[in-house]
Formats: sequence, structure tokens, C-alpha cells
Amino acid sequence: MTKIKTLTNIWNAANEYWQKRQYAQKLSGFVARWNAGVLLIPPALVVTLPDGEKAFPRIVGAIPAEVGRFTLRLATVPGYVTVADIVSQAEAIESTVGVQYLDAMPVAGCPNLVDMVFGRRRGFADLLPSSLDVSVHPATPDTWGVYVGWLADGTPFQLVPRERSGLLVSGAPGSGKTVLLKRLLRSWAASGALIAVIDGKRGGDFASLTQYVKVVDGELESSVEMLAQVHEYMMRRYDAMKRLGITDFWEREPSKRPPLAVVVVDEAQTLLDATGATKEEKERIARCTRLIRDLVKLGRAAGVVVVLATQKATADSIPTGLRDAVQIRVTGFQTTAEAYKAALGESVDPQLLPPPDAPGRMTVVGVGAQPVVFQTAPIPE
Repeated sequence: MTKIKTLTNIWNAANEYWQKRQYAQKLSGFVARWNAGVLLIPPALVVTLPDGEKAFPRIVGAIPAEVGRFTLRLATVPGYVTVADIVSQAEAIESTVGVQYLDAMPVAGCPNLVDMVFGRRRGFADLLPSSLDVSVHPATPDTWGVYVGWLADGTPFQLVPRERSGLLVSGAPGSGKTVLLKRLLRSWAASGALIAVIDGKRGGDFASLTQYVKVVDGELESSVEMLAQVHEYMMRRYDAMKRLGITDFWEREPSKRPPLAVVVVDEAQTLLDATGATKEEKERIARCTRLIRDLVKLGRAAGVVVVLATQKATADSIPTGLRDAVQIRVTGFQTTAEAYKAALGESVDPQLLPPPDAPGRMTVVGVGAQPVVFQTAPIPE
């Protein structure tokens, strides 16, 4: 009996050693990706030096205390980024690290260093994003599915627009909507999709994509013009399909059909909510609504996908008739139960809803019989 107990202890010790070693390797991989600028460094910590080079706080030490808990030692950018600046961005750093931020401590005698402690991963087991795939892959040719992140067990997850009438992405600020949108657009663009974006925030979120997508600001006039052009293009596709005897874009082999056409309306409520609008603005908003509704309802069979993004999908933001016509619905964390229900179109088990302390965590309906929860992979910059 004693011999068996001894062997068990040896096995447990060896297993613990192996787990710690694997975790240390994952941590080293994360540090290398951070210092190389591959991961998303919080923009507030990135500065431009006089010589034009970009600089940001580097990780000069990583100490795994145990599996699931470790300390990162970050160095300031003297004269540009202070210890206080780094600590103020703790939540943004936490989003990139993918593990819960616990505390920050100054390093005695070293005013340019700070130790940041991270602990238990929020829900998705004990995995760092560095141990999972954060690459942007071209969309799958037959379905135009896009790799967007992973499930709780680390399984890759795709959002697939095949035979679906549109995609609604919602969530409170900081929930990960923009990261998800950029991942979708980059993957689609890499496969040759035709993409138009209406930037309702007008904040330059999509500026880095202008080399392969057409972006206009969210002004009503330019938005109506963009939507009308996409609508006209969709109808020309239908005319061509009719001449060829084709009834459904998706029935053709990938090599025998045109590329996917995508139109994204970010902050869609700015084009759909007429509250406080002038008479002229109301007319344009009504036209925007009609065009978007047509694109959602008719686009599926023509290979045209409409992506609507908004903070809340409630009726005061998006007309319920339009919202209900969109089949795939994705949401990050919301502030109320009503907002969750509006976003997903149905009551979902509260345990499957993204919590407010997990940026990038998303729940999606319309891709299967049950809601799916996934973690959006950060965008490598």
C-alpha cells in the first residue's frame, strides 16, 4: 500500500511539474508576442518617438507563481509612458492578456518598473490567447465562414454567413464588437469579398482597412448613396442570375460564382433612429431603413451579406421588423436583461450570456439549434 502511495505521489508531482512547465512556455510565448508588437497593445500606451519609431511598455519579466496565476513586470517608456499610465490601462491590458487582472505593485528602487499580477482566467479554462490561434485566416471558400475565435474547450469557431440573411452584432462599449468586425472584414477581404463600410462612429476604427474595403462616414447623405449603390449592385446580380437560370448564389460551386458582397453599418442606430431628426433627415432615415431591409431580405440568395452593429438592439435603435429579419445575432455583454433579449431575439440561459468583465466573450444565435458562446480572438496588429 505504501509503495502504491509513493508511486501516486511521484506521478502527481511529475504531472504538476509538467503542467507548470507547459504554463511557463505559454507565458514565454505571450511575452514574446507582446514585445514584438504582434498582440494588441492598448493604444493609449503606444507613442511615437522623435525619430518616428513606435514605442510601448515592454515586458521585462514574467513569473508564473502557479498554473493560472503569474506576474508581468513592465518597463515604462521614459518621458512618454509612466507607471501610472500603465496601471491606468490595466483593464485594456487584461483584455489582451486574457487573464483576470488582480493587482499592481511598484518595484522597489526601480521607478520605471511595475509588477502587474494576473490570476484565474475568466471562465474559458486556463488558456492564454498566446496558446490559441489569433491569426487572421482567409474565409472558407464554399461557405465564406470566418474563424473568429474559440469555444470554451479551445475548439476553433467560425461565423458562417452561408444561407443566412444578415448578421447583427451588438454589445456595450468595450465588449469587443469592433475587434469582431475587423476580424470578419479582414478574413473576407483576404478571400476577395467586395466590402463597403458605413462608419457610424466616424472615429477611424476602420481606417486600417481602407486598403481593401470602401469606407464612408456615417453622414446620412453619404450613407444613403452607399446603400443605394449596394442595392443596385444586388439587383444587377439578380438580373444576371435570372439570365443564367440560377436561383441561389450558394448553390453554385465557389469557382463559378462572384465573390461575397458585404455591407457593414456600424452604429446602425444613427441611420435608423429618427428621434429628434428634421423632416429632411427623417426622409433620409426612412430611405436608409428601406434599403437596409431590402438588402437583408433579398441579399441571402444573391450572396450579399448585411452586417449591422449597434450598442443596443432595442426597438428605439433598430426597427423590430428589420431586427427580426436578421438571422445571425451576436452580442457581447449588455447592461440590461431587456438589451440581451433584444440582441438575441430570444430568452437565453443567463449562464450563457457574456459577463461585463470578459471583453471579447460573445453569445451567438442563428448558427445552430442552441446558442453558442465563444471568445473573440484579438487582432494581431
